[in-house]
Amino acid sequence: MHGNPSSVSKIFLMGVGFVGFGVLLAGFCYFILQSIPLTALGIAFSILGCVLMIFPEYLVPHRVVKGMISGATANIEAILEEFAAVHKAVYFPLPDGKIYAFIPLSQNPYYPEVEKLSRFPRRLIASLDGHPGLFVYPPGSDIIMLADIMGEENLKKENRNNPFPGIISYPNWKTQ
Repeated sequence: MHGNPSSVSKIFLMGVGFVGFGVLLAGFCYFILQSIPLTALGIAFSILGCVLMIFPEYLVPHRVVKGMISGATANIEAILEEFAAVHKAVYFPLPDGKIYAFIPLSQNPYYPEVEKLSRFPRRLIASLDGHPGLFVYPPGSDIIMLADIMGEENLKKENRNNPFPGIISYPNWKTQ
């Protein structure tokens, strides 16, 4: 990333400067002046320099991310419209951590147990016990995989505050 001297970014160089200044300031203030507050300031400069050094050179623009999400959502929307899917989706986790959605296609929707869903092959169209349905990998489901960071309580609170009641249902599954 920063191997070629001509490719070193200004932010990276500023980070190196902050780290160097912070180390010198912390060492001088601790050993010579014996001032803990100024030593803490030096350590803060060093930490800030480290943050600047690991800061990515090129950030993904907001418009690009929005376009990617919009495109993925439009593809899923087209599939759901093509198959005339009007029933609620059942979201379920797999052992590998990915989240899938099963959308029943029959007039009388069939919602199998989450354990049963995880054993079926993930194809676009599948039949579960004679009931057709769609398996989709919803956009944004990678965010749900991070739910274990938030903790089970926050996840339960989010499920209670479902902004789309009657459209999206959340299964009763436990995070590990």
